[in-house]
Amino acid sequence: MDVWFLLTVVSASLFLAVGKRRSEMTLLTGAGIEAKQLRSTLVHYTPELLGAYTSMFANTTWLTYALFSFLHPPFTAEGKVLKLFSLLPRTLLVDKWLMATVPVVIFGVMRYMQLIYEKNEG
Repeated sequence: MDVWFLLTVVSASLFLAVGKRRSEMTLLTGAGIEAKQLRSTLVHYTPELLGAYTSMFANTTWLTYALFSFLHPPFTAEGKVLKLFSLLPRTLLVDKWLMATVPVVIFGVMRYMQLIYEKNEG
């Protein structure tokens, strides 16, 4: 398991958790309910702090994914089934194809931030 992939998973999960926490706080204050009535941990957060956390984990999510896609270990075909990959053209086996998915990850992070901030649907 690659360390950059593990860091991507950790930062993405923290990004999702902070986004849900911020959305929950926004919905509760919008409904006129005190945060400590439903969840006592919400008292310890301010909207500015959750916004900073969201921004920080959003950036680390796509940056660590980009580092994973640029620096991932090379694919080696081992075993009978995986030997079929050797029949593919060499251009399809180049390790750099994963880099093309970085814009998709950035779009996903941006879309989730739009859901958090504009639609309050963390």
